[in-house]
Amino acid sequence: MLAECYPLRRQLGELVAVIELVDVSKTFKGLRRRRVALSKLNLEVREGGVHGFLGPNGSGKTTTIRILLGLIRPSGGSIKVLGRSVPRDLAQTSRDIGSLIEAPAFYGSISAMKNLQLTADLLGLGKARVEEALEIVGLSDRATDKLSTFSLGMKQRLAIASTLLAKPRLLVLDEPANGLDPQGIVEVRELIKGLGTHGGTTVFVSSHQLAEVALMCDRISILKAGQCLLTTDIGSNSAGLVARRYRIRVSDASRARDLLANAGMTVSLHDEYLEVAGDMDPSQITRILASSGEYLSELTQVGSDLEAMYLRVAGEPA
Repeated sequence: MLAECYPLRRQLGELVAVIELVDVSKTFKGLRRRRVALSKLNLEVREGGVHGFLGPNGSGKTTTIRILLGLIRPSGGSIKVLGRSVPRDLAQTSRDIGSLIEAPAFYGSISAMKNLQLTADLLGLGKARVEEALEIVGLSDRATDKLSTFSLGMKQRLAIASTLLAKPRLLVLDEPANGLDPQGIVEVRELIKGLGTHGGTTVFVSSHQLAEVALMCDRISILKAGQCLLTTDIGSNSAGLVARRYRIRVSDASRARDLLANAGMTVSLHDEYLEVAGDMDPSQITRILASSGEYLSELTQVGSDLEAMYLRVAGEPA
């Protein structure tokens, strides 16, 4: 169910909030004018899973993240991360927070393991933890290779490994897939999804790639002009949101519609094509139709319900 962004009153036994912002404001003072980056922002991020943080450029996403990490101070409002006040108590929780907001300063001439060990030494951690972090991000087989031989996607996974060394309860990522090729995007997406599902870490990730958010996030918040407009679950049982929509063409559209609808998919019939919505792989559509003698002449992904909802709420592209 769609929900406003104001913090929820929690009763005993409910999920704990790892991030709570109440009426948070931030104004930057320039020589000629003041710029309001955040305006009474209210936001809650529950413990567990992957929470997407969406909004058009200039909406305040990066400012919010920098405030959460204590890099800049808010102009007003109340902030709690892992139950402690920010920035007042941030030193007590900093080891439980991993973050990646800029590319880390790795050395291309040494191995992935040696790069990570430099960070681990600062944290007082040994080689075993470095090896464990490399395994988590799927780079164990490249641990001794020089970083200069890594693809951009592999370098980004190594960067995420560096944030995992201290086993954080909360991982904050700002546009982690920016600049990656399609393979790198898939690698980073699957890593983030796995961390939120099985890694015991809550992941808070900002992104403008709505298709990727739909595939990896459990919950999203949409920001615009420094305010949270909406927070909602995007799982299969929430608000009717699904990850993908496809346009398909077949010789007998009516029969294909019935076949796919009987398989639990949402199907709409248009003049020259069918539109299919559901949390499915395209191979499922092909298999269902082919098994009944209906063969596709077109199958094209056309977007997601998340994209449509985002445009209704934010009124402009991410």
